[in-house]
Amino acid sequence: MRPWLLASAAILFSGMAQACVERIDDELKPELEHAIELRESGEHALAEPAFARLEARAPDNFCILYEYGRLLVQEEEYDRALALLDRAVKAADDLDLASRPIYNMRGFIQLKRKDFDTAAEEFEAQKTWIPKLPDKIRKSTEVKVYNNTGWAYLQQDRYDQAELNFLQAETLGSKLATRNLEVTRSIRSTIESQDIETGGVFAAIAKSSRAPLDIEKAADKLKEAGIPADQIRVFRRDNGMLSLTYGAYLSYPKAQRFQDELMDIYLDSYVASISPWTDVTEEFFGNLSVGPERTDRKVSKSN
Repeated sequence: MRPWLLASAAILFSGMAQACVERIDDELKPELEHAIELRESGEHALAEPAFARLEARAPDNFCILYEYGRLLVQEEEYDRALALLDRAVKAADDLDLASRPIYNMRGFIQLKRKDFDTAAEEFEAQKTWIPKLPDKIRKSTEVKVYNNTGWAYLQQDRYDQAELNFLQAETLGSKLATRNLEVTRSIRSTIESQDIETGGVFAAIAKSSRAPLDIEKAADKLKEAGIPADQIRVFRRDNGMLSLTYGAYLSYPKAQRFQDELMDIYLDSYVASISPWTDVTEEFFGNLSVGPERTDRKVSKSN
């Protein structure tokens, strides 16, 4: 698992579950505490039926739905987890939403689903509730929410918003946010240095003892895939950040295939993004070469 995913996953398993348990009926409390204990001890095969029984008895209980959802996230059952958390939000009152960072967890699920726009919306929703969270989890949640928000914006190439959120997380003491901030600035610098008419792929890599070796391996992979060596470039910023790029490629799908291949090369180097871009003129204007008489121009609905 990549470092940023590890850090994001920590949002799900921190905090005091007891604050939520204390708000359910006394008759259900021992069973829920036992189910949570099974989950936290890694006995998921026993925890799931325990949570399922609780859900059947109290299908609209915020705490049960939330804690069951946490188990399913740990099991990487993201669709099932999100369905439970949707129900939890509908059942929640203000005290519930002030007790657990549910929108943060929902945002994490959307990151895993690669729905970065929805993930950003979830994290932004969580910001509203941060001041109302219990003291024991408020500060750590705030740091993670801002870092996660920045990460969601970074994946959408919304660099200004990503930088603002990483800066806030850094101010709150996050070293991970500092690295993410460096990566964001490196990506922006790389993009700004490229010819906008040239397609390509780049990977922004933070300082690491293995970064130069990983760069070499990635370049070798590109050459093996048919990218001319004279199109491969490495950029270094004053802070030591590296960005590997290559220029023109044959097609967008080909660049997409390279993405997965390249990600597996990097070991402890910190890779923020490997992103293809391509000419999208026709998405906005249609085929301009046919002349001004053309009337069936396409209109892009994307941002």
